[in-house]
Amino acid sequence: MTLIKRMWGSSVSPSEESPYTAYRLDSSEGFEGAILFEYGSSPPPGRAFMSALANLVALAVERASLSESNAEVRAQTRTEELKTALLSSVSHDFRTPLTAISASASSLIDFREQFDAAAAARLLRRIVDECERLNRYTANLLEMSRLEAGQSLARRQTLEIMETLTAIIQRVRPRAGNRHIERHLGDGHLLVSVDAAMFELVLINLLDNAILYSEVGTRITVEACRNENWCTISIADEGWGIPEADLERVFTRFYRVPRSEPSPRGSGLGLAIARGFVEALGGRIGAQSPGPSGRGTVITISLPLAEETPPP
Repeated sequence: MTLIKRMWGSSVSPSEESPYTAYRLDSSEGFEGAILFEYGSSPPPGRAFMSALANLVALAVERASLSESNAEVRAQTRTEELKTALLSSVSHDFRTPLTAISASASSLIDFREQFDAAAAARLLRRIVDECERLNRYTANLLEMSRLEAGQSLARRQTLEIMETLTAIIQRVRPRAGNRHIERHLGDGHLLVSVDAAMFELVLINLLDNAILYSEVGTRITVEACRNENWCTISIADEGWGIPEADLERVFTRFYRVPRSEPSPRGSGLGLAIARGFVEALGGRIGAQSPGPSGRGTVITISLPLAEETPPP
């Protein structure tokens, strides 16, 4: 309206043009707009009251603008922190297996005539193991992206827990060394509806953590059972454990428990992916330390049981 346009270039307030009265909305940044009153045949309110009201509206507009700006700054800061953490994680976690692969491959190329069959096999096994490690890191990053994009439920299928856990343990067992993996899977027929690839990745991450943060010769226990309408899976180790203050933080992406003594360095993604996956399915996940043996950590997952579809 012409009344408001006039106020844009003028500091006069209020400005009247029957039956309207306009008051400027000025903030610390300058002119924000105007508030327009139509009073018709009734007498207009007092100017002092209307000026005070206009000032309150201007303050509210400025506060909303500042709140939006602060939210953008916080989001940008969080994004930069995430980028920094991601680059730090990727640079370390990718460099270590790549270095091992390069060293093993170079040794085979330069000194293959001097190696016996057992030594050559060990170097080849190391290359394969480090390639699988790289593949897990890459899968973790991709699955974290899927979780954040809300795609964790896109490829669901019904799995039998006992068979799935048995197959996953067999895959992980060569990495366990002299650690003893015990299974207590019961006799029940437990079904869950999950993304099979992601479910497998979550369980492998949990077993890898149990191996990584426990000593050679200790025991890792995998249990699965029915708890009313839930399937409960727990993985317990006899390692260093997690301080009570960090039992919740360990599920935050890129978080690593600070330790004074030398300890293995994980990617900081495994438990974050596990929580995102489980919660997307309406389940629960938690950590307990120490475990039943008085040491180590127990990670427990509870997922809704799926109904068994009768054969046609």
